[in-house]
Amino acid sequence: MDGVKYLVSTRGEAEWVKNVRVDPNVALTTKSGTTKYVAIETPVANRPPILDAYKIKAGRVVEGYFRKLPDPADHPVFTLTAVDPTGV
Repeated sequence: MDGVKYLVSTRGEAEWVKNVRVDPNVALTTKSGTTKYVAIETPVANRPPILDAYKIKAGRVVEGYFRKLPDPADHPVFTLTAVDPTGV
């Protein structure tokens, strides 16, 4: 969204959410390879537009999760900042 990557928990306080809170250094693997990030939790007040964009992108597959947990506070969101692999 607007050039920023987010990690969204559709299922609320999942184990991975707890792990990221303890260690915000995460690695995500896609077809393009693995990228390391630092994940910073997004305040609840800033989550609605991110969650709205996520629901549009994910489509019907996530509708049930948001019906069961309609409050943005129920869906941890993390802003991802890529870590420079060169350390510069």
